[in-house]
Amino acid sequence: MKKLVFALLLVSFAINVYAGNELTPKFAYKTKGLTATFTNKTIGEFESVRWDFGDGTSSTETNPTHQYTEKGMYVFTLTAINAAGEETAFDGKIYVFDTKSKKKDKVKEVKTLPVVNATPKANLTPATPSNVQIRKAYPNPFADNANIEFELTNASDVEVQLFDITGSMVQVINAGQKEAGSHQVTIERNDLPAGTYFAAIQTNMAKETIQLVIQ
Repeated sequence: MKKLVFALLLVSFAINVYAGNELTPKFAYKTKGLTATFTNKTIGEFESVRWDFGDGTSSTETNPTHQYTEKGMYVFTLTAINAAGEETAFDGKIYVFDTKSKKKDKVKEVKTLPVVNATPKANLTPATPSNVQIRKAYPNPFADNANIEFELTNASDVEVQLFDITGSMVQVINAGQKEAGSHQVTIERNDLPAGTYFAAIQTNMAKETIQLVIQ
């Protein structure tokens, strides 16, 4: 009888441990040329992660640095694994550029920058009404971090993208699912040089952009 009670207690303990151990994969990354540095910001207790970079290679490092061989857009996957062996995955998009060719096309890219920032994702249409409005960014200019306040009219997945003056995406933050209402995200300078940047708040319906200046 004692052994049966002990066994039931163990089962109950296991259920309590794993039932609340849900994972929400979150990430950020920054690029420099064809090199991308990924940061795992998964919410929840995870045992390990796996990154699939979208070019046929992968890594089990928590915060890997990956060298792409060609410029372009890649769809990568972050998979978080908890103590029970359960996997939760999240896909993201990354854009990498060949810095050597970028210098040659610098003037052309600057001219087309407004088009780059205004283009919606493939699953959006220009006729779709916007569900996001940026209220303000502060401090701006900034030296370390900048906060962006924005409003959602309905619940949506939110991604924050940061572009430099040439139109290259230098940072992205997966902010996850947000409810309707007021929200705030923080842009970290990290090692970005001083200059003009454009921060875009991307939802599942629209994108809105604001100019930022790093001192």
